[in-house]
Amino acid sequence: MAKKGEYRGLTDIMLTYLNAENVKIFGEGATLRMHREDYAKAPYVKGEWRHLLCICGGRNVLIEGLRLADSGGDGVYVGMKGAGKIPKNITLRNLVLDRNWRNALSVIAVDGMLVENCSFLNTSGTLPEAGVDFEPNSPDERIVNCVLRNCVSDNNRGKAFGINATENNAQTAPYGIRFENCRASRSKWGWSYTDGGCNQKDGCRPWDGGTVEFVDSTFIECDMEGVAVYRKPLSTAKLILKNCLIADNCRKQRERPDVRLAVSGHHDLAPDVYHFENVTVKQSAERDWLATSDEGSVLPGNVTCISGVVSVVSSDGSKRVVVLDEEWSRSRFKTSASDVDAIPPPRVAPDFSKMSVSDPEPGVFRAFGVFFLRNSNRCIFYAEKAGEVSFDAVQNAVGRRPPKKGWINVVPIGGKRSICRMALPGTGDVQRISCAVPKKGFYTMRLSLGGNVIGFSGSSVPMALDTTSGCATMYRCDCTFHFNVPEGEKFWLHVKGDGRECVLSDVKTPAGDTFWRKIVDGDGFWGVSGKDSLPGMWSISLIPPPGRPYEDAEIELCGVSGFLFPDRDRSWK
Repeated sequence: MAKKGEYRGLTDIMLTYLNAENVKIFGEGATLRMHREDYAKAPYVKGEWRHLLCICGGRNVLIEGLRLADSGGDGVYVGMKGAGKIPKNITLRNLVLDRNWRNALSVIAVDGMLVENCSFLNTSGTLPEAGVDFEPNSPDERIVNCVLRNCVSDNNRGKAFGINATENNAQTAPYGIRFENCRASRSKWGWSYTDGGCNQKDGCRPWDGGTVEFVDSTFIECDMEGVAVYRKPLSTAKLILKNCLIADNCRKQRERPDVRLAVSGHHDLAPDVYHFENVTVKQSAERDWLATSDEGSVLPGNVTCISGVVSVVSSDGSKRVVVLDEEWSRSRFKTSASDVDAIPPPRVAPDFSKMSVSDPEPGVFRAFGVFFLRNSNRCIFYAEKAGEVSFDAVQNAVGRRPPKKGWINVVPIGGKRSICRMALPGTGDVQRISCAVPKKGFYTMRLSLGGNVIGFSGSSVPMALDTTSGCATMYRCDCTFHFNVPEGEKFWLHVKGDGRECVLSDVKTPAGDTFWRKIVDGDGFWGVSGKDSLPGMWSISLIPPPGRPYEDAEIELCGVSGFLFPDRDRSWK
C-alpha cells in the first residue's frame, strides 16, 4: 500500500525498474495500491504520471499474479523513460489492473512483449483513460513483436484497446502487434487506432506501418464504434481482423457505424489495407455497419483498400454476407469527383536550388493572421543570411492535456541534424521564439505537439506551411494562406473537416474574385482549378462555419508547389 500523504512529486512512482535485467516478480494474491483520489486535490499538484509500476529499459522482465489498483497515473508503464534503451522481452501475466487514473497499461516502446491472461478494468481520471494504449512519444520508439493473449479490457472511460501512431515517420520501425482471444467491452470504443493524419512528414517516403491484427477477439457493448480508425493514411499500417465478433456497440450514439475507417491522405494509394476475415457484426439498431467518416461514406482515390468477408446480423435477426471486393467498394462508396481529372497527381519533391524568393523587407519582423497546427507538421522558412530568425508563437492545450515541453528543431533542407532549436512556447500569451542559423538558405521546422496545438502569428523571414509531402492538420483556424500558380498550370486543393466537424473554405483568384466557397465536413472536398487557371498568387481562407461544429481540419495543395504562405508578400516559387 502506498504511504498516505507521500508521492507529492508529479512523477513519483511506486515501483520502478530502470534498465533491470532478468527480473521475476510473482505476487499471486498480492495487491499494489495507491490513493488515486488523494492526488486529484490539494495539497497535491494534479498530474498523470504517478504510476504504480514502471519498466524503463532493461530486458527479460516477468511480472506475474499482481493486482495493481488506484494509481495516480498508469497501472503499468513500459518504455524508455530515463533509461535511454528500449525494453526487451517483457512478460506481464495474470495481472489485474483496476481503477487506474490515466491508463491501465501504457506501452511507449518495447521490443518483444507478451501480455497474457490480464484484465484492464475501470480506468478513468485523465485522458486517454484506456485499458491498453500503445503510444510512442517519438519516431525512434519502436513497438515490435508484441502479443496480447487471453486479455479482457472492460468498463474503461476511454478505449478498451488503443494505438496512437501520431508521432511516427518514415524512420519508425514497422509495428508488430497481435491480439489473440481478447475481449473489449463496455468502454468508449472497443479498439481505436489514431494516426497522425498525414504521412511522409519527414521526406517523401511513407511510414511502413507494419501490421496490427486481432484474432479470435470480441468487441461488445461499447458506447461508440466497436472498431474506430482516425486520420489514417492508406499507406501506413495494415489492420487485420480475423474470426472476430463486433456486437451491440454504439450504445450511446446508435446512429454511428459499428466500424469506422476514417482515411486520410486520400491519394496515398495502397491495396488491401483493411482486411476482414470471417468477421461477424451484430447490430443493436438499423444503421450502416461501416463508414469511412462520421457522416458520409466516402472512400476517395482507392476502392481496393478494404478486403475480406463480413457477416452482418441486423437488429431483427436477419443476416447477410458481404464480400468486400472491388465491385462491392465501387457500388458502396461514392467518390469526391466523377472523372479522372479530379484525381490529383503524385506529389513531387520541390527543388529548392531553383527557388526564387520574394521578400520586400528582409530581416524585418512582420505579423500575419494566426494559424494553429496540430499533430506532426512541417513549416519551411528562408533566411537571407546567417543570423537570428524569430517567430511569434503560442501553444494551446487541448482538453485536459498539460502544456508540452520540448523543442522545435531547425534542420537545413537536405540535412539530417538540427543546427539550432527553439523552446516550445508556453500556453497563454504569444511569445517570441528565435534561434541563429549558420548560413543563407531554406530550413525546416519540425513540429510535434502531440494532442496540443501551436499557433504562429508573425516572423522575421519568409515562411510557409509545407504540404509537399502530405496534408497539414489545422486546429480552429480563422486564417488566410496564399499560394503560387504558374501560368498554364492547374492545381488540386484538398480541404477536409474531421467527422461532423466542418470548415468553410473560401478560395480566391489573384484578382480577389471568389473561385469557390464551400463548407466542407469529414467527407472532404477536392477542388480542381481547371486548365486555364489564372497565374499568380491565389488564396484560401479557412473560416469557422456559422452554426456548425469546427475544430480539426486538413489542407493539402497538389499540382503546383505545395507551400502555403501566411504572408502574401513573402513567398518563393
